[in-house]
Amino acid sequence: MKSIIKVLTLALSLVSLSSLAAGPFGLGAVIGQPSGLSARYSLGGNNAIDASLGWSLSSNGYVAISADYLWEKPNFFRIDSANFDLHYGAGAGIVTADGFTGIGFRAPVGVSYYFKKPAIQVFFELAAFVALVPDSDFWIHGALGGRYYF
Repeated sequence: MKSIIKVLTLALSLVSLSSLAAGPFGLGAVIGQPSGLSARYSLGGNNAIDASLGWSLSSNGYVAISADYLWEKPNFFRIDSANFDLHYGAGAGIVTADGFTGIGFRAPVGVSYYFKKPAIQVFFELAAFVALVPDSDFWIHGALGGRYYF
């Protein structure tokens, strides 16, 4: 719990840097299954790479590391005057839980909203994870998060 508070404090501290121009790199936190750190780098066009390091807040206490290549659909839908972006992708991940370590593929899909000042993105994402090594297994990860871009 102390780690989550530290991450959120860091994220809020970065908001004070809002006078800086937004860049292609975003760093933030996610809360859900798993909760932890999130990073994203825009490749230009409508593509990005994201990565996360998270841990479960449930009793089994798993740890997950992932990286994804994303395709983005800007302004995919609108609510009132707010435009929301859609992203989907493919990637890989490692999950460790209760002596099991699974390596496999991920398929994330999510929606996001980007605030221009300060340069903050909030998002919701679901990701199917299929472990292939050493045994097959399947999880759905879901998280709500935010990133500050610099």
